Amino acid sequence: MLPIDQPIPFSHDGLLWLHFNLADARALQWLTPANLDVPAQARALLLSKDNYQQLHTVDDCVYGVISDLLRDVAEATEDTGYLRFVMTEHVLVSGRHHALCAAPAARSRRAIGSKAPPRCWRRSSNMSPTPWTASPIA
Repeated sequence: MLPIDQPIPFSHDGLLWLHFNLADARALQWLTPANLDVPAQARALLLSKDNYQQLHTVDDCVYGVISDLLRDVAEATEDTGYLRFVMTEHVLVSGRHHALCAAPAARSRRAIGSKAPPRCWRRSSNMSPTPWTASPIA
């Protein structure tokens, strides 16, 4: 975890993953002026509420919207939600407006050192009470 009272260092050798709950006003207040060094159109899509899948590239940035299953407290549902993301060489910023399955499953699999995709989607027991999660990825 990164300290919340210091700027996030974007000049490092690894990939920094920032995942946001876009339904939380605090996340939007942080993301809107944040110096993420991403193209304006990528930031605009990240903050949008577009509900269709799309993938774009500009310069050294890939960004888009992909669908995922919504989840309730215990498990995945049959309803669809959308994960927005912006990725450059050093930072991956993702966000969602509703609880989804993929990001917490990927984070928990990464935490145990697994590179294999999860066999099932379950709620992570270490979900952060904040509207964001910052995870340096080596």
